[in-house]
Amino acid sequence: MPIPLNPGETIYVERKVRPSDYAMPSMAAAFDHYTLGLQVSGDRKWFSYETIQIAHAGNAGLMKPNVFHRNLPLSDEPYDRYLIKFRYEAIQPVTALIGEATFDKICMHYLSFDPENLPGIQQQFEDMLQEYQKNSEYSQFLLQGMLQRLILTIYQQHLPFKNTTLKYRNYDARIHNAMIYLEENLEQAPSIEEAARYVSLSVSHFSRLFKEVTGCSFTDYVTSIRLQHAQILLAKSELSIGEIALKVGFSNGNYLCNVFKRSFGCSPSEFRKQI
Repeated sequence: MPIPLNPGETIYVERKVRPSDYAMPSMAAAFDHYTLGLQVSGDRKWFSYETIQIAHAGNAGLMKPNVFHRNLPLSDEPYDRYLIKFRYEAIQPVTALIGEATFDKICMHYLSFDPENLPGIQQQFEDMLQEYQKNSEYSQFLLQGMLQRLILTIYQQHLPFKNTTLKYRNYDARIHNAMIYLEENLEQAPSIEEAARYVSLSVSHFSRLFKEVTGCSFTDYVTSIRLQHAQILLAKSELSIGEIALKVGFSNGNYLCNVFKRSFGCSPSEFRKQI
């Protein structure tokens, strides 16, 4: 469970670097604070009870209390991020200015920015971290103004929202657990029989329930997550196409090339050159 705010604090700021394979052990939610994060490096897949989203370096995310979530690694880069925890009263002037509905909307998405704007945004996170670490009698007061400025900057400079990776039609813990299992065992290419057995369902029941929850078939979902991992490896590693294919659960490089081109209109090699 996320650590609560310290007594007497309205805002808490940290920067933490975790190993690339760090994964939250279970679903967890904050109950006494909102959170604002900036991912400095790494690629993560973020699961909640409503959506699955992907975050890359340079993405920021706002989250309300009581949102159960879990994130898992998507690449071999260290997970480096700033995190700000705050009580609602710290940003009430901002929500009054932009409207509660708008604030709620930006809490539902990871936000991305033009590369030229990122250094300025990251500097605001760093300035808040330094002020928090000073811990002077005025720090909490100053941090509230700095946080309001930061959220307005993010609101003004974020790019148009991207579609969420997947939005559940309805939540089912068994399908959710199966999706985590698939993510954590992608290289072993679990079959639908193995996934169904993992959550103690028959194959037919699992297949039907999977489509009811996700809106797509088991096969289509597995193909989509394999391609997500393949894109990241093409962009951020020097592995060969064949090596990438095996790491994401395809039987060989030719199979990956065929599926990749059918899905994206270009070969893995062409995609790598564009990146």
